[in-house]
Amino acid sequence: MRAELRSARRCRALAGLAVVTLAVAACVPGGQDGAAEETPPYEPEPVQIDEAAPQAEQGRLRLPRQLQGLGLRDPGWDSPPRTADGVFLAPGETDGVLTFSAVDASGTILWQAERPVSCTGFTITSTGDRPLAVLTDRADGEGFGATTATAYDLLSGEKVWGPVEVPGPHQGPGTVFAPPPEGAMGESGPGVVLDPSTGEVIVDERGDAAPRIVGEYRGTVLTAEDGRLQARRAAESGTLWNVELSELGWEAGTVDGRRSATPDAQTAALIGVASDDAALIDLDSGDVIADDLRDAAEDPTSGTWITLGEDLAGYDSSGRRLFTHADASGLEIAGIGGVLVYLRSDQDRLQIHNVTTGAVGSAYDAEEEGTIAVPRHISVRGTGVVRSTYGYLLAPSDQSGESDQSGGSPGG
Repeated sequence: MRAELRSARRCRALAGLAVVTLAVAACVPGGQDGAAEETPPYEPEPVQIDEAAPQAEQGRLRLPRQLQGLGLRDPGWDSPPRTADGVFLAPGETDGVLTFSAVDASGTILWQAERPVSCTGFTITSTGDRPLAVLTDRADGEGFGATTATAYDLLSGEKVWGPVEVPGPHQGPGTVFAPPPEGAMGESGPGVVLDPSTGEVIVDERGDAAPRIVGEYRGTVLTAEDGRLQARRAAESGTLWNVELSELGWEAGTVDGRRSATPDAQTAALIGVASDDAALIDLDSGDVIADDLRDAAEDPTSGTWITLGEDLAGYDSSGRRLFTHADASGLEIAGIGGVLVYLRSDQDRLQIHNVTTGAVGSAYDAEEEGTIAVPRHISVRGTGVVRSTYGYLLAPSDQSGESDQSGGSPGG
């Protein structure tokens, strides 16, 4: 792999970040006029690195007290990382090529793999207790715009399965792939769910009376079919649970997966049940934790879920409501972790709450000066991911090999 792709991408403008994030979510076989683009040379197979990520140019960033003194590292990420088992994965762009870097909690780059910036996407799933990174790519010789998916062991970069051809780019949640909408808006085409263990298609929307795919959540697959919301384990027959959609006031044609602020969480799923609201569903039982929501996020330290709808609310791991704050309009979840949730208002003000009590919190030293860096995620053992003008930076913990199943960011 080229040496320049291993170095830090310093002084990246945030304007460029939006371009890369869009590219990760879509497969664009040609330019805006439909003409084919020449793909720069890239190395698709993971390369072992095992080197510490470069020190970040921290400048005058104001970090939360929880992350002070850890020493920021710059893995070269231009998009929010996904995480499992203490390993973080995200891409960064250089000269038309994306480099995916898997970094552990100590700040060590474990492995890297390259993809063309115009046609890629990624997710994290698992087979039992083995976390997998699934990356997409263009198919060689398989026709204009053909897409493939390949799974790698998240910790080692070892190939587990693939490449297998899929009907379109990664749509998510999880191992869901489908053709993109024909226009800028609208629904994607009929999609498939891949078995995380093998890469085989286990749910296919392309057919008469086919089920509607909701999402795949670390081996748990949700579908809407026969008037029911159903859950199954990818590698097993039978259903875990099913719920009559009519009893919940939902219609099968409107139920679909929706990204949350913690897309890698395994305990609950945020699903869209109408054009403008969503519900948080317990993945083990099918119980509705909360509905009429815009977003939700799980604090990995306490297992508390924070929900945003008309109100700001907190729920413990059993689904019991802990608190409610009225009027959450204009707020969005900017980050969560360390028993704190960071909310940004439509006036770009930062609002911090304790996730178990709802009390307004203070995370920063009031006497410090500089630009506030909001953590997207703080893991159980203190590893943090913060966004800055340099991209997404890692505040490593003293311990590697932590087991942390939640985190990430909207999208992916």
